[in-house]
Amino acid sequence: MQVCARLRPCTVGSENSDVTIPQIEEKAQADVVFGPDVVQEAVIEGVLEPQLQRFLLEPGFSAIVLAYGQTGSGKTHTIFGPPGVLTEHEYNASGGRPLSWGFFPYAAITMLQSLHHRGLSKRAQLKVTAVEIYLEKMFDLLNNRQSVPVPGASVRASSSRPDNETITYDSNGKWQPPQKWLGTKVLPGSSTGTAKEVILATPLDVVQVARQVENTRSASAHALNTRSSRSHCLMTLSLRQIDAKGQLHAGQVRPWWAW
Repeated sequence: MQVCARLRPCTVGSENSDVTIPQIEEKAQADVVFGPDVVQEAVIEGVLEPQLQRFLLEPGFSAIVLAYGQTGSGKTHTIFGPPGVLTEHEYNASGGRPLSWGFFPYAAITMLQSLHHRGLSKRAQLKVTAVEIYLEKMFDLLNNRQSVPVPGASVRASSSRPDNETITYDSNGKWQPPQKWLGTKVLPGSSTGTAKEVILATPLDVVQVARQVENTRSASAHALNTRSSRSHCLMTLSLRQIDAKGQLHAGQVRPWWAW
C-alpha cells in the first residue's frame, strides 16, 4: 500500500499555510506529497500509472485507488476531473488523452487503447459499475439509482458475537479480520442483487458513463462546498481476458472517493 497526499490550491480569500511538504510527509506518514501547483497529469503519472501497468501486464491483478479527505478537498477532482470537462469535444480536441481528466476516465481509456494496440480487443472485455453509498444505503448510478445489497447489513456487530471476542494476527503480526461473514441484506427495489455492469467498448462510452455518474450522484451545496458529493462513490473497472492458452483471467481497478 502507498499513501499519497495531494495539497489543493488555496481558495480566493484564504491564507496560505506555513506547513511544508516535509512536515506533511512526516505527520501523515505519506510516501509521496504533491504540492498545490502539481497538475492532474503528474498525479496520475505518479500514482495511477504504475498500477495500470501491472494491471495490463499481469492478468488477474487488482488494485484500489482511494481518495479520502474532507468536503471540498478535491476528491472528485482527482478521480473524475474538474466539472464540465467530461465531454466528447474535450476528448476529440485533446487527441484522445485529456490532461485534466481524473483517474477513472484516464484508466478506462488507457485500458481500451492498450488492448487495441496489442490486438487483444476481441479476446478481452472491459466493464464498469458505479455504486454510491449514501445514508448507509447503496444505489446503482448506472441503473436509475436502484438499490443494491449492502454486505453485512443483515447482522449488527456486537461485543457478544463469538468472532469479535478474539483478536488474531498472522505470522507477520498483521491483524486478521473475523472469519465469519456478516451476510447480505437485500434492500427494497433491488431485483438483481448486484450493480449493473456496462460494457466499455470505445473511449466515448467512457465519456458517457462518467458524465452519467457526475449527473446522477447525490450533490448539494453547503458552507464549505458549492457542490458536495454528500456520499461515497465506488467505480469498479473489470477486465476479463482470454490468454493464448484459452485461460480466462479477471482483474479489477477501483477508483473510489470517500469522505
